[in-house]
Amino acid sequence: MMRVRLFGIPLVADWWFFLGLVFLAQWAGGGRAGLIAAVAIGILTVVHELGHALLARHYGCEVAIRLNLLQGWASYSAPRPLTRGERISISLAGPFAQLGAALPFLWLVHGPAVDSLRVYRSFPVGGLPLAVDLWIGLVWAGVVIALLNLLPLWPLDGGHVVEQVLATRLGDKRAQRALAIGTLVACGLVLVGSFAAGGSTGWLANERERAARAVGEGLRHSFGSAIWEQVRSFPGHLLTLPWLLLIFCGFASWSVLKRPAAGATLAGARRGRLPVAETPDPAAVQAEQVGWMTGQPGAGPGVWPAGWEPSPWLRAHSALRRGDYPAAQLAMADLVRPGGRWVAPAPQRPELSNLVPVLPDPFPVDDPVRAAEVLAVRSVHGPAAPLLRLASSLYEQVGDPEILYVAASGLGRRGLADDAMAWLRRAAMERPDRERLLADAGFVPLHARHDFQQLLDALRPAGAGTGA
Repeated sequence: MMRVRLFGIPLVADWWFFLGLVFLAQWAGGGRAGLIAAVAIGILTVVHELGHALLARHYGCEVAIRLNLLQGWASYSAPRPLTRGERISISLAGPFAQLGAALPFLWLVHGPAVDSLRVYRSFPVGGLPLAVDLWIGLVWAGVVIALLNLLPLWPLDGGHVVEQVLATRLGDKRAQRALAIGTLVACGLVLVGSFAAGGSTGWLANERERAARAVGEGLRHSFGSAIWEQVRSFPGHLLTLPWLLLIFCGFASWSVLKRPAAGATLAGARRGRLPVAETPDPAAVQAEQVGWMTGQPGAGPGVWPAGWEPSPWLRAHSALRRGDYPAAQLAMADLVRPGGRWVAPAPQRPELSNLVPVLPDPFPVDDPVRAAEVLAVRSVHGPAAPLLRLASSLYEQVGDPEILYVAASGLGRRGLADDAMAWLRRAAMERPDRERLLADAGFVPLHARHDFQQLLDALRPAGAGTGA
């Protein structure tokens, strides 16, 4: 694993990323041409993710970049809920940065490539000239892959744009599922078209042939015409390489559809409302309390009722008391295990501060009940960045203003008053709750602020006095 910082942004490249580049080099024919293609794709993938990350940082987000097998992604946590326009611009920044970085180099290579290809056609000795290999590698890394990312398919950047547009009518969860269905249909059509193009002489076959000739055709024209030829031949590239869509889009869309729809399996789940956690059995509450008092799950007079178990928090706490850090990690990983029934601890419990570093991060939000349980703990313990990452993801999933209040409370506890007020204003706009502002301990550090008092006054019922 390689760790560096680019423009102040942490970048982690797994060894799988470099293994993927080796695979791409062999797939591109090996030798010098394959090496150039792999290096170009590697560099422009970093440029692509920097495009996302730099714009997200411009909006005040904390950002990081991760590169893995044949893919990369920029993660960001916002100090406030981002607008849909800001999310769309962040999604588009990646492919346009990739295309913008490639075009100047393509312009420099185009002239020498045209000249050397003309000589090569007259005297075809050895492999293609260096300038032509550079042109081919940059076209694939800078143009074809950038256009691929702009397709309106999940989870490509173009798909994220479409998701944000659909969400204005359908809501985030339904928009993502609708996009996933559309993506699977599109992948199926491309796959059928690829098979059809292989055994016909019609339009599909012509598009596939055009893509195969794109590089040579492009090098017979001006630079502008050469770039347009790559754009025009893009449908043929999809017919030639349908497995790209199946790998990057088909499986991701299928995993989205396998998740339970909001409200389908969790009591009380609906758009705009966190699902209601199951009321615990009193015997389970007692057994959990005894476990925290003794540090031993199941010890003491408490008896676990049928179907209930010690919470992962309690088991991890017990493991840390024994000095068994791996066992604590395994216990905390059970927070994402479906079907578990346990009593969630009070977020203010001081022992939880030792467990926060063991939490999975990023924490999945497929089960909003468990994600809200972790969010409540993170609002009291640990750094602000994981709290905001989880709050942003959970709010996208459910849309309950309670998530905004919890995140604002956590920021207030940490002394991040400006950020806390940004989240609090959004929460109060969506669900006014003046009593919450006065009673929540996380907002006490904000009481002396003028904008907090203004927010209190704005939430005062009509006809009420001026006292707090």
